[in-house]
This record gives sequence, structure tokens and C-alpha cells, in this order.
Amino acid sequence: MATTAIIAIDGHEEIGIYKHYDGYPSGIMPWLKDFHKDYLKNGGWDPSYELAQLLRYSARFQGKYLGLDDDWYDSWGIVKTEDYLTNYKYTLCEKSIKIYKFDHEVEDYVLVDVETLEEKIEEEKSIQEKLKERIQKEIK
Repeated sequence: MATTAIIAIDGHEEIGIYKHYDGYPSGIMPWLKDFHKDYLKNGGWDPSYELAQLLRYSARFQGKYLGLDDDWYDSWGIVKTEDYLTNYKYTLCEKSIKIYKFDHEVEDYVLVDVETLEEKIEEEKSIQEKLKERIQKEIK
């Protein structure tokens, strides 16, 4: 049985990526965290471009690296999120990823987790800065 998911961008939740298989957090979060962290670090917060860049990133690095299914003809789509009820919904925000699970009792999505990325991004920037300084000292 499929575990479906929608991935949307904060501020643009009306459109999202529909993923038919492996939509549970352990199947999707490694890929989303990797992409979102890299996108924020290098491109900054730009919700107008992020959904398209997520698709490009996924096509480029799919398969074994990201653990994504390699079905090129279905199981992925760009959808109006209101038209789809999925097991999970992920919203990429400026400094986090929000994870929602559909609750059949309340017939709506319920927030189950928030993955904060800001500290990790700042930590990586700090490491990169220190590395640059060390290289510059070694060059001189």
C-alpha cells in the first residue's frame, strides 16, 4: 500500500508536489532536509523558486543517493493541494520543515513535528568560514 505525501512551500501551499510512494517521514525527510538545507544556504529563502528547484534536485540526484523511486511516468505530480488527501503533508518554511499527518478522526492534517534547520545551516557556515581562514593563512 502506498504512503502518499504532498510537499509544499510556505506561502505557496496551494500548489505542491504529490508523491505516491514512501511519503512517511523516514522515507522523505532525509531527502527534504538535504535539499532544503542546501537551498537555504546557497540560494537563500525564495519560495517562488524553491518548488521547481526541488524537482530539479530530485531528478538530478534521484535513485540510490536519495532513496527515491525511479518511476519516470507516474507516482509524482504537481497538484493543487486542496484536491488531494494524502497520508502526510510537508511544508518547507524559511527556517524549518513542518510535518503534518492526516488525522481521520478530525478529518484534517495535524502538525506532528517541526525540523528546524537554522542552527545546522549556521553551524555549516561557521565551519566553512573557519576552513577559508585556515586556507588563506596557509597560502600566505
